[in-house]
Amino acid sequence: MRNILSDKNNPAYPAMYEFMLHLALNHDVQPERPDGPGTERVVYSASSPDEGAFVNCAKHFGFYFNLRTAKTVTVNVLGEDKVYTVLHVLEFSSKRKRSSVILESDDGKIILYTKGADNIIKERLSKNMSSSEQTEMQETDKHLDAYAEDGLRTLLIAKRDVPRDVYDKWAASFKEASNSMVDRKAKREKCMDEMEVDLKVLGATAIEDMLQDGVDDTLTSLREAGVKGWVLTGDKVDTAINIGYACALLTGEMKVFKLCGEDMQKEPGKCDKDGVPLKEEMKQLMETCLKETRAMLPSNALPSDTANVGIVLDTYAIMCIMDNGLDALLLDIGDIVKSVVCARVSPYQKGEIVSLCRNNRVVKTLAIGDGANDVPMIQKAHVGVGIYGKEGLQAVNNSDFAIGQFRFLQLLMLVHGRWCYRRVSIMIYYMFYKNIACLMPQWFHGISMHFSGQRMYYEWIHQGFNIFNTGLPIVFGAALDQDVKKERALTNPRLYEDGRLGVFFTVKMFWWHILEGIIHGAIVYTVVMHTLGYSTGAAIAMGSSIATGTSATTELGSWMGVDYAGRTSGLWMMGILSHLTLVWVVNVKLMLQLRHWNAILGFMVFISVGGYYLEMSLFSGPLGAWLRDTNLVGVNDVMLANPTFWFIWIFCVLTCMLTTLVPEAWQNMFQPRLWNIIMEQTFGYGQNSKTTSTNVIPPAVAVTKTGAV
Repeated sequence: MRNILSDKNNPAYPAMYEFMLHLALNHDVQPERPDGPGTERVVYSASSPDEGAFVNCAKHFGFYFNLRTAKTVTVNVLGEDKVYTVLHVLEFSSKRKRSSVILESDDGKIILYTKGADNIIKERLSKNMSSSEQTEMQETDKHLDAYAEDGLRTLLIAKRDVPRDVYDKWAASFKEASNSMVDRKAKREKCMDEMEVDLKVLGATAIEDMLQDGVDDTLTSLREAGVKGWVLTGDKVDTAINIGYACALLTGEMKVFKLCGEDMQKEPGKCDKDGVPLKEEMKQLMETCLKETRAMLPSNALPSDTANVGIVLDTYAIMCIMDNGLDALLLDIGDIVKSVVCARVSPYQKGEIVSLCRNNRVVKTLAIGDGANDVPMIQKAHVGVGIYGKEGLQAVNNSDFAIGQFRFLQLLMLVHGRWCYRRVSIMIYYMFYKNIACLMPQWFHGISMHFSGQRMYYEWIHQGFNIFNTGLPIVFGAALDQDVKKERALTNPRLYEDGRLGVFFTVKMFWWHILEGIIHGAIVYTVVMHTLGYSTGAAIAMGSSIATGTSATTELGSWMGVDYAGRTSGLWMMGILSHLTLVWVVNVKLMLQLRHWNAILGFMVFISVGGYYLEMSLFSGPLGAWLRDTNLVGVNDVMLANPTFWFIWIFCVLTCMLTTLVPEAWQNMFQPRLWNIIMEQTFGYGQNSKTTSTNVIPPAVAVTKTGAV
């Protein structure tokens, strides 16, 4: 190439000269001089790595982009500085799929340089091409196909020499459209279309867009987790297919169906004048694909099973599907194939495809991208993930989560996503459960008191239940719990199924925790009441005859700690003992549900339970006397000194925990899931405790339900 550019008599010199000049002029790169103004070293700052690659390529061959001002661009062309006046910049858009610049050279010529997707540029080529130009275009097509087969991203480079009178007329129209207050965008695009015609091809570019490390491993793990992957790209069909193979969404053993309008355009009568397939032709092709795919499934296939099939669509096929009501047929195909690859799709189409899956299937959708063209699908998905990269921050700024590389998606979903789902599930269950458990003894007491309004709990003790006695452990547990380690979660992607299938959070489990709260509250109230012998009749007698000192009152009061000056602690002791037992019950239950026991969680439990004893020591001692609240004076000493208290506490805790331990033991023995097996391996209990493998999946665990991403 250098030899061509060094010899002006070479027949290829004019075309090569214009091609390199185009690369040096049609871009949005900004030259920066880190050593200061006037220095020679220039660093190019580009919003897209493709733009930077074009400018550096031109520089390599002697077309040195040197300076950009508000109105001019300076390029050193083979040792000679040339200044071009920038008349207009026709920016890239998802609809146009091309970008152009209109320049005026130092000799007064007006030139339009355009680059974009090959199918778009081809539509705007001159209709009066010479035979040599047609031959060159055919050769360029061959090169484009070869580049696409190698997985390269391609662009077509073209130019137009614009006559002065044509430009002046167009410039007036474009100015009017730009100043319009009605449909300004549509009018501007119409003017741009009128200018970008009669183009002459200068050549084509191909850029290798290498996959980041770990993309194939990440997608393989997600597939094992039951997550279905759809590739939505603006690249050519062949490039998209190569990307599918490179990232392991398509494999050599997989049968691939191409439902592409570009292929149908080669056959007369199957597409309209715009190249969009006819409805009946597309429907027939899709029905054939669906029939053959279903035939590959076994006769006993589950609804969630998929055939080893991948499908490839392009923008023309998607336009036909969306405009003619064939989207339900597309989803039927997508349900039973392993992978879907969509090529040549616009950003708008990306968003529409995600919306189609989200609105017509009971699935959760996740969209991940790194560029501005990915923003529509990121916004349409249930969860949007943006990747920090060289394509700018548009994707990151519009996403729910931001990651540095694609491979981190594996950690985000399989590890942190799963942990978060389980933590939130436990927290919701626990918050309802512990409040029901706390209120049930008071409710039962109200029944025995004929709803007289007599409280069972001392007010400040009751109010501190959620704040001090049970709040801290669940807060830290919900933030720090890890049922399986990161390494286990990554080597066993099937664990993620628990989240997709809603195993940890179900209506059934919610009502079971509500029932547990009722049962535990009833157990505590019944045991405390009947163990202490505090019946309704005794309570009434105690309250009415305390001053007379009857034998029944004296006997009960001596056990319960009657102040013979006329005060008794019997009612409050019953409430305190019930409350303290419930504090132990709900904290022990939480400890059994959490799997990551650490010093922080232990300290929080100690603070919650130990704080209760500290409070009681203060209010039953000098603090209560100082506050002249003698209802609790001496209660702590009497309660802790009596063996019956310890029996009630231990018995209630052990009895209540049966509702948690028995169902879990039943599931481990008769209906184990992969999670149960991993727990046995992690904590060293059960018949599989000595198994060293981290990928043991029993037949009972092998049922999946495929989602869509």
